This record gives sequence, structure tokens and C-alpha cells, in this order.
Amino acid sequence: MELHDDREMAFEFAKDSTKQLITLGTVIVTATIAVAGAFSENLPEDTRPFIIAMWLTYVISIIAGAATLLALTGTLEPLTKDGEEGSAEPVSTAETQPSTRGTNVTTPSKIQVVTFLLGTILAAVTGAVAVY
Repeated sequence: MELHDDREMAFEFAKDSTKQLITLGTVIVTATIAVAGAFSENLPEDTRPFIIAMWLTYVISIIAGAATLLALTGTLEPLTKDGEEGSAEPVSTAETQPSTRGTNVTTPSKIQVVTFLLGTILAAVTGAVAVY
């Protein structure tokens, strides 16, 4: 199965943007854990629930990103009718082109983006609570 250039680019863009959010989420969680560990005695008690909620939303975003990457892979190489990879008859036909718009890809992708944005909002709220 050969992809057209525009479909191939769509898969590349989806993969790249997913990986970027995974990387950013991982860096933010790692950095804030290091900072929180170093300054935990100086952090106001009010910020702790926000920090924990922020970490959890970023971790959910990272997991959803991994699920998105797995879904993209599964879309490009679907199982065959008998359930085996790479055997006789593929589920998709030559007329059916793989797409990044299937719910197997869009659902975890939406979860990743929404939780990443929520984590970022929580990070801003945490900073505001810590300052004031």
C-alpha cells in the first residue's frame, strides 16, 4: 500500500506534533519535580494541590500521546482478516487509504492536546498562587 504525498505528510505532521507534546510534557514534569524537590520547604501549602494536578494532567497527556503514536502505527499497518500481522488478506483494500482522521487516532490525540493545555493552565495558576 503506497501513500500519496499529502497523506504521508499528514502522518508525519501528526507523528511530529504528538512527539513534541510528549517531549514538552516530560520536560515540564521533570523540571517541576526537580524544582519542587529543591524548594519544597519554601512552597506555599496552597500550591501543592495545583502542582499535583498539573503533574497528573501532563502524565495523562504523555500516555495519550503514546496511544496516538501506537494508533498511527496501527493505521498504517492494520491486522489482517484472520487477526495476524502481515499474513494473507489485509483488512483494508487498495481502495481504502489509511487516514489520520480515524477515531482510533483522533480520540487519544484530542485527549493529549486537552490535557496538555489543562496542565499548562494549571502551571500558570500554580505560579500565580505561589507569587500572591
